[in-house]
Amino acid sequence: MSSAPSDLATTFRSIPRRRSEAEHDVDPAVVAGFGEQIDQLISRAADMMGCQPDPATVAQTIERRPANSWSDQALSELSAITLSIGAILRSIEALGDQDQE
Repeated sequence: MSSAPSDLATTFRSIPRRRSEAEHDVDPAVVAGFGEQIDQLISRAADMMGCQPDPATVAQTIERRPANSWSDQALSELSAITLSIGAILRSIEALGDQDQE
C-alpha cells in the first residue's frame, strides 16, 4: 500500500526535526553512518522528484505535483523511502536509549 502525496510531503517535512530529536543524545561519531544512509535516501527521493536533496524541497515538490500525474509505483517507492528513513531514525533513538541506561 502506498501513501497519499500529502502524507509523504508531511513525512519529508518532519525528517529534520525527527533526525535532530533522534540524534540529540547520541555520540555524533556513532550515528554518522546512519546519517549518511538518511542522506542517500533523501537524495534518491529528490532524484525521483527532480529537485534538490533537501527534505523540505522534496516535500514542496511532492505537493506541487498534480494529483493525476502520480503513478502507484512512484508513490510506493517514495513511501518505501520514508519507511526506511523512519526505521533508521528508530535505530538512532534506540542507541540514545541505550546510552542513557
